[in-house]
Amino acid sequence: QLPRSPSSLAPDEGTYSQLVTSLANYDNFLSSKLTEDSLFLNSRSLLVPSWILHEIGFSSLNSIRIVSVTYSVMSSVIMFLLLHNFPIKKVNFKKPQTLQIFITSAILVFSFFPSHFIWSELGLRESASEFWILLSSYLILKIGSIENKKYLFYHLFFLMIAVLGMFGSR
Repeated sequence: QLPRSPSSLAPDEGTYSQLVTSLANYDNFLSSKLTEDSLFLNSRSLLVPSWILHEIGFSSLNSIRIVSVTYSVMSSVIMFLLLHNFPIKKVNFKKPQTLQIFITSAILVFSFFPSHFIWSELGLRESASEFWILLSSYLILKIGSIENKKYLFYHLFFLMIAVLGMFGSR
């Protein structure tokens, strides 16, 4: 069972939870003081998926936390793809297992680094920012290494979505 109140480590978690509740009450949301400081605009990529979960039936606080954890897990997957597919492969290790050990160690350190772990557990927009930045980096590297230009349009399209996601989570 998750705690039902915002953490004292992250008071923003409670504010995001209030924004999700206000977003669910659309009439009340437009007149809400929470939108005056543009917090909604700066955290859309966290709040909109949370609002969808809230509409399904999760509490606003739990929906913020679930979306934050999901972004964090996806960030770890993208970090794996970055380490597994790009320039590090060109480094020659004496033992073939050394590269796999390095990649696994880097992913574990990244995933359980204290700040990353806290962002993923608490409902903070930093997990969304991290995800969109890593996705953009991955797509930029992928675009630079595309051999078949047939897929260039798709990668550019997803890069555009990732850049919009970055602006929705700053």
